[in-house]
Amino acid sequence: LIDKYKKNFVISNDANNASVGYYASQTEASSIAFVFQPTNSVAGSGIIVDGALIFGKNCIAGEVKYLPMNLSDTAEKLSLTPEGTIKLVSKTMVSIISIIGPEVIALYSDLVTDVEEIKKVILEYIPELVKVNDLKEYILL
Repeated sequence: LIDKYKKNFVISNDANNASVGYYASQTEASSIAFVFQPTNSVAGSGIIVDGALIFGKNCIAGEVKYLPMNLSDTAEKLSLTPEGTIKLVSKTMVSIISIIGPEVIALYSDLVTDVEEIKKVILEYIPELVKVNDLKEYILL
């Protein structure tokens, strides 16, 4: 291929390829995660940090199917309905946010038509924020 087309090629999975394409289509974020949630299957994610696609050892980076999540059913069954997919994708995204902290998460899923529903679920995982005004009060306890 390189000889024929005079271009470099990277052979990768669908989620990684989609993350590279999404990243190339925008200029605002230097770190993104692209979550691909197919129907009746497990999700995958492509992760770009500081403009570089992250593969990890043995190319396991982005293989979100290995995340330990407390699910009410299997990922395959949850991914069959919009409600189940929202639960599944939300938990996947919370994990990605807590580990990578990307500026943007892009989502492709046939069963999710509005990301606002996912935002509502993700907000459930954000703890109460308390403003501390006097640090010494707590350091000296």
